[in-house]
Amino acid sequence: SIPLNSSSLSETLRSDRFVLYPNPAQNEVVLKHLDIPENGNVFIYDQTGRLIKRVTINRYVAETKIDISELQSGVYFIEAVGEGYKQTKKLIVQ
Repeated sequence: SIPLNSSSLSETLRSDRFVLYPNPAQNEVVLKHLDIPENGNVFIYDQTGRLIKRVTINRYVAETKIDISELQSGVYFIEAVGEGYKQTKKLIVQ
C-alpha cells in the first residue's frame, strides 16, 4: 500500500463530491453530498452501462436516500453529475 501524505489526502477529499454508504447495500443506499455547488442528478447503471435509475439531488440537503430494493444482486455504478462535475463510484448490491 502507498502511504498518503496529508496534502494528497486533502486533495482526494476535495475531489470527492459524494460518499456512498453502506456499500455493499441491500435495500437503501445513502449518498452524502460533500461539495455539490448546485442541484444535480444521480444515475445508476448496471455493469453493461444500461441506465437503471435516475435520482435528482438537492444541494441544500446533505444526504439523499436512494431506494435500491428493486435492484438485483450485483455490481452497479453510481454517477453524480452536475454543472462542472461528474463522479462515478461502484456500488455492490447484495
